[in-house]
This record gives sequence, C-alpha cells and structure tokens, in this order.
Amino acid sequence: MSMLGPDLERDVGCRADLLWRCDLSTPGYAEAFATALNSVGFVTVPGASRMGLHVLEETSTRHRVVVVLRTGRVQLRLDAESGHEARRTEARRLFETMRRATAGQAAARGSQ
Repeated sequence: MSMLGPDLERDVGCRADLLWRCDLSTPGYAEAFATALNSVGFVTVPGASRMGLHVLEETSTRHRVVVVLRTGRVQLRLDAESGHEARRTEARRLFETMRRATAGQAAARGSQ
C-alpha cells in the first residue's frame, strides 16, 4: 500500500511533458510523504512550507516534487533540460520511486 493514489497523469497545463500530477490517498499524509522522500535522497527546498507547500528535489536530476499541504495534490516538475523523449519515462520512474518510498509508511499508518 502506498500513500499515493493509483494514477499519474500529465498536468492539464503542460504541453511539453514537464509537469505531471497525482494525489496523496489522504491529504493528511503530506508530512509523512515528505519525510519518506527525504529518506530516499530527496532534499527539501527551504521556505516553501510558508506557502503551504512542500518542495523536494531529486538532486541528481533536478526534478522537483511539489506537495500542496491542504489538498494532498502532488506535482512532479521535471527539469526543463531533461530530454523530451525521456520525460514520460522519467515521470513514471519518479512516481514509482515515490510509491516505493511511501509504501512502508502507509502500512505503518494503517496499523495504528
């Protein structure tokens, strides 16, 4: 079980495959979700929580994950310099990385 909903889709406003979205299964998972991503190497971008967001960066690729704390919406922002032909694959890889990172935490929350 993961904290993420089952679907990843290209964000409505994106035509270049740079923005993708999914949702947390419960908006209240936002803090635990960010912690899980930190545990697999994502770095928190400082200051974003003041705006009601968590922003985390995968430093090796400069891809970012933005979490809207109030709604649980998750947006993947691929680095603009990533190759166009690889963007769908990269978005799917990030989504699967997030699912794996959060699976253990979701199971622990469910047993409480």
